[in-house]
Amino acid sequence: MTDTLRMIFFYVIGAWACFAVYQDLKSPERRRRMLKTLYWHSALVAAFGAYVFSQL
Repeated sequence: MTDTLRMIFFYVIGAWACFAVYQDLKSPERRRRMLKTLYWHSALVAAFGAYVFSQL
């Protein structure tokens, strides 16, 4: 059960990263800086969450 939840969690992180790259490529330059900051912070939070979740 824990392995299934872990795989779902990692797939969600991967999907979020792909969506972030897609949004960054299609957004205008002014919004791009704001989105990059948001995506970098959310990626750091997701990586920390993945680390904590893998320690369970």
